[in-house]
Amino acid sequence: MKDTNAVSKAIVVHKDKILLLKPVNKSKWHLPGGHLVKGESFQQGMMREVYEETGIHVNHYVCINTQHNFKLFLCKASRGNVKLSNEHEKHAWLSPQQSIKTLDMTKETVRDIQLVIMCIKKFGAFFTQNNVNKTSDELQQEHEQVNTPYGKKS
Repeated sequence: MKDTNAVSKAIVVHKDKILLLKPVNKSKWHLPGGHLVKGESFQQGMMREVYEETGIHVNHYVCINTQHNFKLFLCKASRGNVKLSNEHEKHAWLSPQQSIKTLDMTKETVRDIQLVIMCIKKFGAFFTQNNVNKTSDELQQEHEQVNTPYGKKS
């Protein structure tokens, strides 16, 4: 299938830590995700990319940033065991603050993680026990009340 210009990225959470990946032969760490294939929604692309890159199924997700041809999702991992694809050589589960302090990341990845830190401060713990049984639509509806530094959501 042919890739499009649209991109979905995911901040995958498990036990209050986020997942970062280090690509083979590259120095910068990044979030799971990538280009959508033709006919795929942003949500479908995010879930496919996370699974392809890590072997993890995600559930309970909410879109926290939308820009032209880009969506960033905050989601819960079904488990913490990672099976890396051949595209990546390492993975790390770190707190958002730890990841910014210890890993060499692109400025876009740092910005996305800072957005999560801000959302958690304003919105509360995203995956509290009360949220575990909520649908992604219910979580999205609640999240839309949080203002982000990226302006109006579409």
